[in-house]
Amino acid sequence: MMRFAIGLILGLALGACGESYLADHPHLLTPAPASSRAAAPSAPVAGLPNPRLTPGALNPDVTQANIDSTICVRGWTRTIRPPERYTERLKRRQIREYGYADRRLSHYEEDHLISLELGGSPTDPRNLWPEPHHVAGGWGSFTKDRLKPLI
Repeated sequence: MMRFAIGLILGLALGACGESYLADHPHLLTPAPASSRAAAPSAPVAGLPNPRLTPGALNPDVTQANIDSTICVRGWTRTIRPPERYTERLKRRQIREYGYADRRLSHYEEDHLISLELGGSPTDPRNLWPEPHHVAGGWGSFTKDRLKPLI
């Protein structure tokens, strides 16, 4: 159900915010070949959000009727991003819930599963998770954040 919601939000956001974005990023409309798609993990994977603890949550303030004044506005996410005092408290709790042995807050960033740009909830704990900066295999938050400019 959450995959459907994410797909719906992505489709609405990209479709409603203008066709020029899709023209500049055609890879967003091209599904990966079946052979390259990984099966959904049955257990949490290091560096990825645990679907039981972080299933994702949508921002109830974003609707089809108002996307021209919300997610389609450059810089809008800065206006809704939660303050560090909120995310730090949440990160401390979630590091325990995730069972991470390393409890140093500076080794994680509190990340949104459904991005704010796509209508994800800025503050719902179901949409935030403690993403490790470094993970075996190299796919921690620092690596992932370098990929964002590609889309």
